[in-house]
Amino acid sequence: MTPSVEKVDSGAQLNGEPWASADSRPQAPNIRAVRGLNWRQDPGSPICATRTAMTPANTFAPGHCLYEDEELFVLYKPSGLLVHRGWARAEQVLVDFARGRTRDGAAHPIQRLDRGASGPVLFAKNSDVAGHMAAFAQEGRCRKDYLALVRGETPDALYIDHAISRREDGPRVEARTFARRVAIAETAPRHCSLVVATPLTGRLHQIRRHLKHANHPLYGDGRYGRGELNRAFAVNYGLSRLALHAFHWSAQNPRTNVGLSGVVPIPEDLREPFRQMGFDVECLESQAMQQRELLSRDVKTQLE
Repeated sequence: MTPSVEKVDSGAQLNGEPWASADSRPQAPNIRAVRGLNWRQDPGSPICATRTAMTPANTFAPGHCLYEDEELFVLYKPSGLLVHRGWARAEQVLVDFARGRTRDGAAHPIQRLDRGASGPVLFAKNSDVAGHMAAFAQEGRCRKDYLALVRGETPDALYIDHAISRREDGPRVEARTFARRVAIAETAPRHCSLVVATPLTGRLHQIRRHLKHANHPLYGDGRYGRGELNRAFAVNYGLSRLALHAFHWSAQNPRTNVGLSGVVPIPEDLREPFRQMGFDVECLESQAMQQRELLSRDVKTQLE
């Protein structure tokens, strides 16, 4: 099914359909803190949301356009596809799909997305917009929220304030991540939790490193996870990828100052393993959105 929307903003497209906006007001949270946090959301930034009937994301081809307006567009990246060339040789990368949508033929990705992760990647259509969007990202006005499958039973909510490096060989800098549990499954050989995680800073592999630091590493993570558990979950449940999916994105158009957001359904290479683990996959997206709304309030309440 295609997204159902309300008030249409001229020119914008979401999943090939007209874009709409509505105010989103999360409910009050009940959090359990892990470590301290210093971050404040811009109270003047408008929040836009859609009432979306989910479509299985395996219908999205690599580079599928999830949203587009005159300044920005969002492309879908499946697990295994690099955003751009650099660290590894690849015949095709996501920026190859992006170049045909920019006036100068150059690609301007705003934020990275790990090769093993899936989800949306925001692009600017020219270098001026890219500069504005990079500044917005630093201010927290350009964000992604992730669904992650992690080892063990997490607390209802946690936040992690733990310095890590921007690069593998770089100095450690402050890094902050907030997370909320969506569901728990009694899997073997270890139980697992699905959590919504939001990085409040943009560091290399931040969610993966922070959840490992909290003793809840991601399944399918060959770098920061446990190899024997990854292999067991591949055999027992068919999980053959990093269990990290960016299911929600938000940004602000630098020309109109209108807040934008969208939801990217869980892809089939995660849906089926989740189903095998016993999760109610038909309800996961709505549950994740509920926890995301509470997570947004968690941050605000913690700082008041």
